[in-house]
Amino acid sequence: MRYKFFLPVLSALLLILAYPRFNFEFLAWVAFIPLFFALENKKPKQRFLTGYSFGIVFFSGILYWLFNVTWPGTIALILLLSLIPAIFSLLYPRDALRHPAAILFVPALWVATEYLRGHCFTGFPWALLGYSQSFNLPVIQIADMTGVYGVSFLVILVNFGAYLALRKKPGRFYVLFLVFILFSLMFGYGRKRIAQIYPAESLKVAVIQANIPQAIKWDPHYRNFIIDKYTAITKESLSEKPRLVIWPETALPGYLEEKDLKKEITDIAKSDNIYLLTGTLRQSGSNIYNSASLISNEGEVLASYDKIHLVPFGEFIPFEKSLFPIRSFIDKPIGAFDRGGEFTVFKFKFTETFHKPEVIRKATYFHRFSTLICFEDIFPELSANFVRKGARFLVNITNDAWFGKTAAAFQHTQCSIFRAVENRVPVLRAANTGVSCLIDHRGKIVKSVKEGNSRIFVSGYASENIVPTFARSFYTRFGDVFAWGCIVVVLIGIIGCHCERAKRAKQSLWRLLRRPFCLLAMTLIASIFIFPSAAFASGETYYRGKFKFAFPFGKKYDYGNILVTKVIDGDTIELENKERVRLIGIDTPEAWYSRKLERDAKRTKTNCEAIMAMGKKATAFTKSLVGGKRVRLEFDAEKRDRYDRVLAYVYLLDGRFLNAELLREGYAQIYTFVPNVKHVELFRKLQKEAQENKRGFWGE
Repeated sequence: MRYKFFLPVLSALLLILAYPRFNFEFLAWVAFIPLFFALENKKPKQRFLTGYSFGIVFFSGILYWLFNVTWPGTIALILLLSLIPAIFSLLYPRDALRHPAAILFVPALWVATEYLRGHCFTGFPWALLGYSQSFNLPVIQIADMTGVYGVSFLVILVNFGAYLALRKKPGRFYVLFLVFILFSLMFGYGRKRIAQIYPAESLKVAVIQANIPQAIKWDPHYRNFIIDKYTAITKESLSEKPRLVIWPETALPGYLEEKDLKKEITDIAKSDNIYLLTGTLRQSGSNIYNSASLISNEGEVLASYDKIHLVPFGEFIPFEKSLFPIRSFIDKPIGAFDRGGEFTVFKFKFTETFHKPEVIRKATYFHRFSTLICFEDIFPELSANFVRKGARFLVNITNDAWFGKTAAAFQHTQCSIFRAVENRVPVLRAANTGVSCLIDHRGKIVKSVKEGNSRIFVSGYASENIVPTFARSFYTRFGDVFAWGCIVVVLIGIIGCHCERAKRAKQSLWRLLRRPFCLLAMTLIASIFIFPSAAFASGETYYRGKFKFAFPFGKKYDYGNILVTKVIDGDTIELENKERVRLIGIDTPEAWYSRKLERDAKRTKTNCEAIMAMGKKATAFTKSLVGGKRVRLEFDAEKRDRYDRVLAYVYLLDGRFLNAELLREGYAQIYTFVPNVKHVELFRKLQKEAQENKRGFWGE
């Protein structure tokens, strides 16, 4: 019927309304029903064109803001991205109404094509279907297991279930019941995860939004104006007493290596006693990087992160030798940046003084985080890799000024929300023109820079306490296992369906594989692993060009995340590989009679039974903290003591420092004498370094 030509357009329009700035997220749950009606009983070519028309309308409505940068490039991108829903429609089962397995095959097929979009060439996983639910907190909590693709699966599942119900096919009530049960389970899981509390030490941070117009950003006449504006907003934020202040991408109007500029910026951090993270251009030899640098409260540049995933046609030209004429078609400057190769985890610490000097005088807190620059936060695997390497919160610094007062900044924020949920870590966003905000591990925006009701193209700061977590989610550990499972389901379905047809038609496997749709599918899947290395800057190989997949089984032992199987006493624990660890920096009383106990009792003029009681209490307390739980070890030496124990600081997964907890409870004492161990000089050296670096807990 003629009306079917308008059904894919209707689906695309409904789906567009589910994204910012409209945010009618409920429409995503029904948006695909018209498309499913349009695909009924269509031949492969007709299905392909139906999906392609859906894609053109949808991506035109979502990516309209790219026209502010380049018309030809935007049109080419829309035509390319529209191939993904076209492939979905091409592979959509013609007998979907009659086949019970379609209720799982169709959502898996959508996830497989979305995953394809996120990995083909350099990948562009923008406005994935799951992002439409970014403000529906109970629904998106499953992302800590499935990633954003699990939410996409759920949305298509509900759409297809509703479509089957409207078609009034036999068994539709069973299908609706299955959809209802799955949705209820996932919704219940989400409510439970939202209520979960991670008892870790909080950290006060501030994100700065200066709203520097793109037209003056690199004008040398405005150099002082830009620095003065960032400085003024930073000074204003100090009323909230933040420990870490974050400036956006390329906030500095020059290279960090410039002496005058470097002195100005480091003086800001030093005079205000803050750690300052700023986006900057950085030059190393002949290489130029889009970077983020952390400056300490003593005015030192501690470390820098060089952007790994560059923006195609913005920061470099893919296949530049062949496509260099494209520069003449883009009326905005194209950078020639080099790609970084290290997943940097920034580390910083600060010391606080307690009001109970009889227990402890000072405490030093250690924090670790990583930075995603510009659109790096749209790639889930990048964020997960940073968290696997030890980051306890993530920072996204960006400059979306290119796109004007459009939905681009809000669509970009949706990606950061999912990165927080997937890895169960806070995500902090500092954007030149917005949206700058603080997102907790549940995906909730707890605070953002505002001026009235506007969040973009305004200046100001947002400051709040965040809770850096150290609880690796299923997604952090195993990545896109769910998406790969969907791909396997799709491949099994396609092969099974066409093998059956091939058997009926007495076709050989070779003739089957020669069919156009099979060749297209195999080519696109192969491009995930083959093309990325060629699509990046000349002479570089992108890490995702190599096939690396961590299977969710097997046992790998390392010192990053270790199970404590036994507590020997208050300051000695045993690990799953029978290794014993001696906690550095504290000394707990003996829990049994020994010569040491007698010496300590005589030296302190204390009853032996009282010391033993405290020792048993310390051991019980340690068991309550780490018994049967995973902890993070931070080693200070490779050598061992005379009992062959490894020497290490120990942190719990919720971020608490084990030594700190023992000291605060009064179950352990600060070393005031050299321990009775073989490596006396080693211990003296370690303690001296710890005191000089304000490491651990020390009396005056």
